[in-house]
Amino acid sequence: MPFDETNYIQKEIPEESQKEDGSAFSVIENDVPEFVGFKTFRPLNLEDIERSFAENAAQMYVYDVDGDGLNDVITVWHCHKYGLVWHKQIRGANGEISWEKHEILPVQPDLESKDLRISQMHSLALADTDGDGIKEIITGKRFWAHGEHGDPESNQPAVIYAFEIKRGESGVEFIPHMIDGDSGAGTQIITADLSGGGRADVLTSGKKGVYAHFYNSFNVL
Repeated sequence: MPFDETNYIQKEIPEESQKEDGSAFSVIENDVPEFVGFKTFRPLNLEDIERSFAENAAQMYVYDVDGDGLNDVITVWHCHKYGLVWHKQIRGANGEISWEKHEILPVQPDLESKDLRISQMHSLALADTDGDGIKEIITGKRFWAHGEHGDPESNQPAVIYAFEIKRGESGVEFIPHMIDGDSGAGTQIITADLSGGGRADVLTSGKKGVYAHFYNSFNVL
């Protein structure tokens, strides 16, 4: 089909939602596209439905995390602090939608603990990097986003991680795999099969440089 600009229909996003750090377009219900902001999700033919998906999100992804046939929401809780979260979509008997928040990485981590935590996750990607048909959540630390002392744990290693989604009868498990320990990610993470190997490779840029991370195998924690 030849390109035809008349095929496009403009739908303006309200000004208050244009200021949100994180947003997405996807389908939550009834095959109607919705604008998903970190404070709301907005069916384009309905009124806003207030929902706090994050305090200050990075990218937001709408994806069926647990394989129950309903789209969920994945995002960073605060892109200059901590927290990687997903919100499970719940359907009531009358079709009413509610959301259940789950933390993949803690919103308020124990800074004395050796458990994995990543601050300043200012970018997020979703891609099937291992070829199992289920997408991984890819994120990393934005090194020195506001300088050496501008954000929590600014000088911690500039890591990049892929979180493998494992679905089971007891729920969903997120298995962290470190892609790199000293490159970090800026405000975007790009995934593409650069090598032609059939798997998604990961491209990042930030204050430590521009990197292409080619899939080989995960470094399992």
